Amino acid sequence: MKELIFLLACLLMAGLVGCADRNEEGQSSGTSTPDLEPPRLTVEVEEKEIRAVRGSYSWSAEGKGVDASGAPPEELLREQTGERVQEKAPVEFQFSQEPTSFEVNERKTSGESVPVELPLNVPEQGTAITYEVIAEFGDGTVTYGFKLQPIDEKGSN
Repeated sequence: MKELIFLLACLLMAGLVGCADRNEEGQSSGTSTPDLEPPRLTVEVEEKEIRAVRGSYSWSAEGKGVDASGAPPEELLREQTGERVQEKAPVEFQFSQEPTSFEVNERKTSGESVPVELPLNVPEQGTAITYEVIAEFGDGTVTYGFKLQPIDEKGSN
């Protein structure tokens, strides 16, 4: 009986050690399997940190890869009202890994994508704006989305 309990305890420990191979960010702490999780994007406006949602991506590492299809930003963010931010405030992009390049587009409800000039400032516009960021990295391409609700100096839309 003691041998059975010991064997079960060993199996449980082996399982826990195998699961502990990832750190709290979801990244592999070892080198046995490549990390196929693309970088995160945080958008900063007026000291507010807005975590962008990830859409479609194509990512590879150490000869392994993944292609993931996601809905376009205007669909992913349809239920959100957008972060309320001051008109004309600068918008900064903080990636968890530096991209080789990125572009920003305004996404219309019709699905139309309109290029945005960088550096980006919150436009003077009363309605919420959905943005798409397409970032190129050495390991692949990732699409992100975020939504802003411009407000004027009085705090109204």
